Amino acid sequence: MTDDDLAGRGVSYDHSPAGAWVDVGLTLPAAAAGRVQVADLAAAAARAVDVRAVPGVTRVFVEEAPGGGDDAWQVTTQGCNLDAARAAGDLVDVARIESNHIWAMLQAYGVEAGRAALVRDLNAVFASYGKVDPRHLGLIADYMTHNGGYRAFNRISMEGAPSEFQKMSFETTTAVLTTAAINGTSDHMTSPSASIVMGEVPLVGTGTFELMQSF
Repeated sequence: MTDDDLAGRGVSYDHSPAGAWVDVGLTLPAAAAGRVQVADLAAAAARAVDVRAVPGVTRVFVEEAPGGGDDAWQVTTQGCNLDAARAAGDLVDVARIESNHIWAMLQAYGVEAGRAALVRDLNAVFASYGKVDPRHLGLIADYMTHNGGYRAFNRISMEGAPSEFQKMSFETTTAVLTTAAINGTSDHMTSPSASIVMGEVPLVGTGTFELMQSF
């Protein structure tokens, strides 16, 4: 739509690079009966018009960041578009972008960034239950990303594990045991989880140590 078209519709705006205002004219038919609520009309028009939109982002919130100081404000979005955020490098500190969209983080910054995002979000979830050793969360994140991609940490993903006892240690123990018994599946006990379930010493580490005792 050209400037003349907009002007014909009662719309004018600031052409400067730092443009900060827009005038919109609302035209009503002369035969309109009754009292007109201009505020309601303006609100309806605002909801129907996108002044500026970023694909993948539906809502934006400007919030006060924890800690205050020079970093007193942060932008939180509903939806994710990392390419658009990085393109706005003059407005956004791209070195501090965070997202709980793990796949998007992995695709944009690599598997290590995806793993770090997983650990951060896992810690946020488990923080309400008390302090959790970060090594446990790191182990979960390693399992989910060790092949360079990203897989779910649930019973569906666990179905691909070669150890039946490892599957039983995760969830649905009876169902896994029943299926293994019916199919005559064997377990070579090479998984640390399987060894622990059966009370065996896991096949991990070198098994070499020295014992020192003071006299």
